[in-house]
Parts: sequence; structure tokens; C-alpha cells
Amino acid sequence: MGGLVSVVLVGSFVAFIMYQNISNVTAKIEKRGSKGYDFFANLSSAMIEYIKDIKRDINGKRETPEFFVIKEKDTALKELDDYIRKLAFYETILAKKKDIEVIEKEIASIFISFDKYISENFEDGIKKAEQIKQSLHKIYQNR
Repeated sequence: MGGLVSVVLVGSFVAFIMYQNISNVTAKIEKRGSKGYDFFANLSSAMIEYIKDIKRDINGKRETPEFFVIKEKDTALKELDDYIRKLAFYETILAKKKDIEVIEKEIASIFISFDKYISENFEDGIKKAEQIKQSLHKIYQNR
């Protein structure tokens, strides 16, 4: 009888440890799941489209431009290309090597920098930056 109790006790202990390990692995999978990476890839893609529209406005390729650059055109285009390059990384498989929290902080940093850039370098920049923020915020909330 004593042997049966010890077997049940040891079995219960092993089952508990396995349950904890499975829970930890599942939490990590959910945390690193493709949904998080896909979301940030889509968010980056949306931002890249905004930047491309701004570049079209600067180059005079849209019928009704919304963005009018205050500074030198070539410099503005180069800086916008830098933002595209930074954001394009998050659309690649290489981004999946980073933790979701790290990606979120990096993208937030890029967005804050871009917001400041729009505010300072375009006519009605503060208003334009706010419109972009609101659009991206809606995408962020709908994740």
C-alpha cells in the first residue's frame, strides 16, 4: 500500500512539472507567435505606404498633393528613404529573430522620430503628423 501511495505521489509531481513546462512553452509560443510579427510587418507596411505618398507629393506625382516640404527636396527624399529602409526590415524574416517587445520599442522609436520629422519639415506639419498618428493608432487598436 505504501508503494502505491509513493507511485501516485511521484506521478502527480511529474505531471505537475510537465504541466508547468507545457504552460511555459505555450506562453512563449503565443508571445513569439507569427501574429505578433505579422502585425508589426503590416504596421510597417502601412507606414511605408504613407511615406511613399509623401514622396509622391514632393515629386509632384499626385494630382492633389497634401504634403509640401519646407526644406530642400533632395534632402527630404533621402530622409524619407531612410525611414522606408528602417521600416522595411520589419517586413523581413530577419525581424522574427527579435522579441516582439524589442520590435515594438524599435518601431515606436521610428514612429516618434518620423512624427517629429513631419512636424518640423512640412507645411502644417503638426496637423499632418497628427493625422498619420491617428490612422496608425486605429490600425494598432484593431490588432
